[in-house]
Parts: sequence; C-alpha cells; structure tokens
Amino acid sequence: MLVFFNFSILGNIKEAKKAFAGKQYQKAIKLFSEYAKENPSDGEPYMFMGYIYETEKDFPKSISMFRRAVDLKLIPKYKKTSLVKILLYYQFTGNWDLVSHYSNRLLKIDPNHREAQKMSHRASEHSGSDPGIVRIGAEETPKRKLPSEKIKKEESSLKEEIAVVSEPSKQSEEEKKWESCLYYFNKEDYKKADSVLKDLIYLNPTNKNYWYKAGMAKLRLGEYSKAIEYFESSKKYSDEINDKQLLYYLNLNQGQAEQKLGNPYPALFLFNKAYEYKPNIVPLIPIAKLNFENGDYAYALKISEEILKRESQNKEGLIYRALSQVQSGNKVKGYKNLLSFMKNLNKQYPESADIPEKYHEAILYSGFFYSNRGKYKLALQYLSIVQNSRIKNKKYLFALGKSYFYSGSFDLSKKTLEKLPEISAANYLLSKIYAKKSDMEKSKDYLARAAKLKPIYWIKPKIDSYFKDFLKYPDFVAFIDNKGIPPKSIPKPIEMKSENPAEELPSEEKPKEETKSNSEINPN
Repeated sequence: MLVFFNFSILGNIKEAKKAFAGKQYQKAIKLFSEYAKENPSDGEPYMFMGYIYETEKDFPKSISMFRRAVDLKLIPKYKKTSLVKILLYYQFTGNWDLVSHYSNRLLKIDPNHREAQKMSHRASEHSGSDPGIVRIGAEETPKRKLPSEKIKKEESSLKEEIAVVSEPSKQSEEEKKWESCLYYFNKEDYKKADSVLKDLIYLNPTNKNYWYKAGMAKLRLGEYSKAIEYFESSKKYSDEINDKQLLYYLNLNQGQAEQKLGNPYPALFLFNKAYEYKPNIVPLIPIAKLNFENGDYAYALKISEEILKRESQNKEGLIYRALSQVQSGNKVKGYKNLLSFMKNLNKQYPESADIPEKYHEAILYSGFFYSNRGKYKLALQYLSIVQNSRIKNKKYLFALGKSYFYSGSFDLSKKTLEKLPEISAANYLLSKIYAKKSDMEKSKDYLARAAKLKPIYWIKPKIDSYFKDFLKYPDFVAFIDNKGIPPKSIPKPIEMKSENPAEELPSEEKPKEETKSNSEINPN
C-alpha cells in the first residue's frame, strides 16, 4: 500500500516556524492556520500561535490557542509547557475552576510537578470553586487586568476566538445557553446566569450540573434558602460512586449556605460530608471555626492541629489553634501563638483595610488581649479594624466601650456601652462616666442597674476614685449603704444628756411652772 505525503503541507509548517523565528508573526499565523486545517489532530501549530498572541499581548487569544494545543496531539515537553502557561494565566485572573482542571491534567503527565501541586492546592483552598465537571466552552473574562497591559474584554465563546484556525462547530440551543451561562459566571453577572439557568433546567430538568450551577448563582446572590433547594435537586441526580467530585462541592457550598443562614449544626454536617468525599483541608477550616464558635474548643483545637499537619502555615489553622488554646485555659501558649500570627499578618498587610474578613477573629482577640492588659490605645487600633464585621458582638462592644473609656473618649464610650444594658460592668462604667460629668442622679441610676446584676457594685464606689466627690454627700453614701432603697425613716441624731433631770423627760411629763397671780406681782 502506497502512502502519499503532502509535502506542501509539511513545507507550510517549516515555513511557519521560520516566519515565527524571524518575528514575521502575521505570515506565521497564516501558515500555521493552513497547516492546522489540514492536520486537525496536531496541537503544535496552536502552541506556536499561543506564543505569537502572547508576544502581541493578546493574552485571552493566546490562552485559547494553548488550550486547543493541549487538547490535541503534542509531545509531553510541549504539553507541559503549554499547561503551565494556561495555569499561570488562570491563577492570575482568579479562575480557580480552571486552575483545578488544568493542574490535575498536568499532574497526570507529571505527578511530581511542584508548581502544579501548589496550584492544585491553592485551587482547592477556594471553596467557591466549581468542580471540573463543567464543559469548558466559553472563555473567561479576566477578573482584573494584567499589569501595564490592556486586556480586551471577551464577548465571544472559545470557538469564535479561534475562528482564524478552524471552522466553528454547530451547537444546539442548549449548548449555546450553557456556554452563555458559563460566560456570565466568569463575568460575575450572577443575575443573568440565574436567568439562563432557568431556561436550561426547563430544557433538561434532570441535569445535575444545571442544578448545581443554579445553586451557585443563588448562593452568590445571597438567596441561601433557594441555593440549598437547588443543591438538593442536584444531589438527586448525582451518583455516589461516579460523582464524588460534584458531591464534594455540593456539600461544601450547601454548608456555606447553611452557615450564612445561621444554622451551625446542619452546616457542620455538610462540611463533614464534603470531607468524606474529598479529605482535604478546605472543609476542615469551617469545621474548626464552627466548633470554636459553638464552644467545643477541644475539638476545634484538634481540627486546627490536623490542618497544620497538612499545611504548617495555613492561616485559619494558626488562628483557631491559638484561639482554642486561649479558650481551653492554655492562655500563655495561646496568646503567644496569636501574637506571633498577628506579627506576620501585619507584615503581609501593612494597610489594615486590606486584611480579609476571614482573619478578623484573630484581630478581635488581639484587641481583647491588649484591652485586658490596660493597653487601651493599642486595643483600639485592633478593635477599630473589625468594627464593621463584629458590631453586633456584645463581647466586642464591651471591649470597645471599655477601651474608649480608659482612653478618655467618654462620649464614644457612653454611646457604645448604652447598647449593653444586660452587662453589669457596662452599667458600672456608665455610672463612672456620669460621675465624671457630675450627674449624680444618672450615676446612681446606672450604679443600681449594675448592682442589680452583680451586688458587688454596691461596694466598689467606696474605693473607686471616680466617686470620691460624690462620697462627700450623705445622700449618695446613704444610697450605697441602703443598696438603692430609700429609707422609710431616718433616725434622729443622738443628743447629749442635760444636767437638769427635768429636761430629760418628754414634754408631756415635764412639771408645769407655777404662775403667779397679778396680786402677787403687784401688791397693793
């Protein structure tokens, strides 16, 4: 059997490479495109076009070329290089779904590839990521621009981007909607994605991926109850054996929804279920957090230590280990670990406004630490950072009000402490504020409230310098001595004894003086 080679095609790729080497990029693209049409299974021309578009700073088109290259025949060396290009791009733009997808592909080729291992781990840390089950069709809009470069907004799907090298394939209406949905997700336009997903579910109501994505859209839109409903629908059509990756993400994100709704125990169940499907540190972090918040400090400490065994510098693991040690009674070690963590965090985030909210619990306890040790100005620096996220936390409000008080900001202290009528110490500080303002009646009012909750506050004013001026007034002393209850009668002061026995008798018992008659006074 004779095999005929098309030498003109082979010549095309040689000429294309020559043009590429000579930086004749338009000529190279034309020749690579011609070769690609005749050799649709060869990934090499797409790889070279990826490099050309990268040189021209058209990063989205460059990545679409590399993606096409790795899906076709390519020698391992070239495939690994192309996959690294793809990974670096998606890691920079924050598309963790595709980082997970392509890092796993690279690890299949080279299981010991350290960069791929790191990226796969980073992707798994982002609990909002989707499983790598979705059909990769629509190219993503970068979430931020590359430094010093203008990235074109992508308004078309991947097939439109690579139209220069291949004919577009026909798509069904359902496929078009699915790619449209993915496009909106990557633009973070969850309202439009939600609208498209309603159509997709109507077209195919048993598609587990549609229900999962619909749940994710609702989760992003803050409709947590609806998200849970959609995640449950996806579970109905998922297989325990073949869909472990999907079930991992379903339970993980459903746990987030329950957590947002303030349901810690259902959330804990779901995070533990996610861990069963994929035993990594991602679900362990909320498990440690929720157990800490529920007061199970011993178990929170155990989970935190497990996290740190797997990743020694995991920030959430370091936080909940330190805080659990503090709450379990090992305060010296706990605060030592906490302050060490905060030192490194301050280096990483010189601007406090840049610190992510997930680290606020550590900042809060640092504020408590300095407040309890009388370093009130330093305490205020930490407490002010978390004000927006902890404004409803009573322990936080008391530490803030107390720090304001001892820093001399009495009006701010008063405004804060008035939100805590059920805390005795808060009422006592308010009593001291009004003593400072010389308002005895209000001071007495808050002192009575504090002592009603803790009777020891009837004793404290007698040794507290803030009340020294009030102690000069018998009325205030009597108020304290009688524990706020007005006496029914005030005993008369004891008088000195007289030398005249008659004066000691009651008035009705005193002998009446004899009255002389006029005749005796004026005798004739």
